[in-house]
This record gives sequence, C-alpha cells and structure tokens, in this order.
Amino acid sequence: MTEDAKKFEAEDAKKKEEIELRNNADIAIFSAEKMLKEQGNNIEPADREKVETGVADLRKVLEADNSDEIRAKMDTLTEAVYTITTKIYQKAQAERQAQQAESGDKGGSTTPGDENVVDADFKVKDE
Repeated sequence: MTEDAKKFEAEDAKKKEEIELRNNADIAIFSAEKMLKEQGNNIEPADREKVETGVADLRKVLEADNSDEIRAKMDTLTEAVYTITTKIYQKAQAERQAQQAESGDKGGSTTPGDENVVDADFKVKDE
C-alpha cells in the first residue's frame, strides 16, 4: 500500500497543482467581475474592455486542460485588474488630497476627526 502511494506521489502532486491553478483562475474571474460591477463608473472603457476580454479568454482556456495557457491568461487578466485598481486608488487619493486642501483653505482643521471634539466641564462624583 505504501509502495502504491509512493508510486503515484508525483502524479498526485501534479493533479493537485492543476486543481489549485483552476481554483485560482476561478477566483481571478470572480474578483474581476465583482470589481467591474462595483467600480463600473470609475473604470475607463478601454480598461473595462481589457478586463472583459481577459475574463472571456480565461473562461475559454479553462475548458481545455492546458495549464500553461491558463497561467498565461490568468497573468494577463491579473495585470489588467491591477492597472484598474491602481488608477482607482490614485483617483481616490487625489480626491482626498483635494478635499484636505479645500478644507485647509476655508480655515478648517486638516486633522481628521477634529469635527466631533467638544470642550466640556465635568465634576467627579464620589461613589
């Protein structure tokens, strides 16, 4: 029995790697579609098209059993998603900096959270 296990160890490791690769590809597709759905108005049409094409290509390749093609298409999709998330992050950061500059021009405090600060007197009661 242990001889059989050793005999099929390499085959089992290869099969496990293929399964993990397919699972990672499914996760990449799900994440890309979720991002497109949630951030649709923040994504440029050219970037959206790259991601949609990447998702479609990866789905086609998943139907076959070629691990190298799956890896290549997954890398292409991941790169397209990273490009979009970088742009979204940079846009949000620029908006945040603009808001901070705007609040600084109005004479307001630039420290976040100062809006809820209240000076108050208090008395300590003996129990």
